[in-house]
Amino acid sequence: LNPALRVYHFLPDRKHAHFEEMFKDYQGFFHSDDYGVYEKIAKQDGVIWSPCIAHVRRQFFEAEAGDKAFREEVLKDIQHLFAIEEKVKELLPEERVQIREREAAPVLEALIEKNKKKLMEGTLLPKFKLTQAIKYLLRLFPYLKNYITNPYARIDNNVAERALKHVVIGRENWLF
Repeated sequence: LNPALRVYHFLPDRKHAHFEEMFKDYQGFFHSDDYGVYEKIAKQDGVIWSPCIAHVRRQFFEAEAGDKAFREEVLKDIQHLFAIEEKVKELLPEERVQIREREAAPVLEALIEKNKKKLMEGTLLPKFKLTQAIKYLLRLFPYLKNYITNPYARIDNNVAERALKHVVIGRENWLF
């Protein structure tokens, strides 16, 4: 279940124009974090974006103020999605999609509805990290479900994150 292709392309900065140029003729599926240009690229014909659900989980994990019981419930739902992925990772592609559609899709849909309802209650302050985490999840929702129907997709982009970890750690170390 390894990704078909991993790309590391060094750029001197993170200007959107670089990414737009790199992806201008791209057709296919891609995983990433939530850098703003990716959502724009995802709107191109033939491009399917799957943002990293581990990044969504991190948003909720770091959201300590607000409704702690709700936060824990969301984290439990996200953990359930990851447990489903653990169960299907060694299966045939068709089986992977079937189980995701049967088990993960309802969990993801319920998670979205639960978060919409919580946001509409108006009980959370706008600057709470929990409020920001909910808005993050809801903004990405149209794309989060894309991993379910692609048998080779992952629920997260941790493979790429781990591949670049040495660069991130080194960035500070190499200064001295």
